[in-house]
Formats: sequence, structure tokens, C-alpha cells
Amino acid sequence: MENKTVTYILNNISLPYNASVEEAFSVAKKKLSSLGIRVERGGLYVYRRSIDARRRSDIRFVYSVAAISQTVVKNADRLKAAGISVDAYLEPTPVFGDKKCKAPIVVVGAGPAGLFSTLMLAEAGFFVVLLERGGSVAERKTAVADFFRTRILDTSTNIQFGAGGAGTFSDGKLVTRINDSMSTYILKRLVEFGAPKEILYTAKPHVGTDVLSV
Repeated sequence: MENKTVTYILNNISLPYNASVEEAFSVAKKKLSSLGIRVERGGLYVYRRSIDARRRSDIRFVYSVAAISQTVVKNADRLKAAGISVDAYLEPTPVFGDKKCKAPIVVVGAGPAGLFSTLMLAEAGFFVVLLERGGSVAERKTAVADFFRTRILDTSTNIQFGAGGAGTFSDGKLVTRINDSMSTYILKRLVEFGAPKEILYTAKPHVGTDVLSV
């Protein structure tokens, strides 16, 4: 054992759809206890949840539960056999240069990449100027409604151009859950700005235009 904190992910906890989250936590704690892993107080949370509807008579939620512990199990095969993995997520750390910026940093385009690049730079203390060809989300909603009504295209503010990028008007098919630690950073920031907390653990989270646009 070492005095460090480890986050274990217990996968494939299958429960009836009407079971409580506490039941998923109870299953996780029993499995961890059988391996000699002690969970920190308040150290259990839902890491991911998906729905298994392959059998209509037995619709289930499948949980992955995260457990924070100071118990370190070095035997990876033992963890794997129990369906447990170690969370590899690391909060991204900006790498700073050794020279001061003589001018503001300019980011071109307020799509997802532009918005989050600007956010990360601002969080790191930089002065950033974000340039966008199109209008705000509110202006885009008006322009898109006008286009559907008149078929006259505003070439600067439309479904493709403007704050939020093309995904602001997605039809619901786009979801976010890629195998990249940055995805957790993005989802956490979206929740901080008002997105539903469920996107942090839903297997295929989708914020939705109705939420993004307010």
C-alpha cells in the first residue's frame, strides 16, 4: 500500500432500470471490499451509465462506478479479472513559455475548438481575442428561422457560421464520448455553464440545441 489516491472504475454493474444509484454503489463497495480496497468517505460516484434494452421484458441500466481510494492494487490482472480499471483521466495542464506575450492571443472561429481554446487560455491567465464571422446564438436562431421561411441565405450568419459552430443546430444524432481525457474536461466545463449533470456519466451524452442556445 502507498499513501496516494487512486480512482478505480468498476464496470458492467447491471441493474433493473428502476434500481437506485445507491444499489449500484452497494454492488461496487462489496466488490472492492472483496479485494481489500477501502473507499474514501463520499468517494463513490457514477462514472458512466448506459441502457440495455435488448430484452423488452428486462430493461436494465449498466453502470460504471468510480471509487476513490488510498488502497493501491498493483496486480493489474487481478483488477481486470474483477472488471475494474484505473481512471487515467488527468486535468489538462497548460505548458507555459518563458517569454511574455507582446500582444493579445487571437483565436479565429467560435466553434467548439475556438471556444475551448479561448477558455483554456483565459483560465491560464492570457488575454485572448476571439474572432467570429457569424453572429451570436440568438442572432443565428433568427437568421436560420428567416432562411427556412424565405430561403434567402445570410452568408455570414447561418447554420454553418456563428457562435457555437455548425453543431449548435445539430439534429440530435451527434453525441460526445470519445476515448480522450480531454472529453471529461469539456463535459465538466459544459456542466459548469449550465448543461445537465447527467452528461458527465451518460454513455452517449448530448447537450442539445435547446440547452446550448440559452
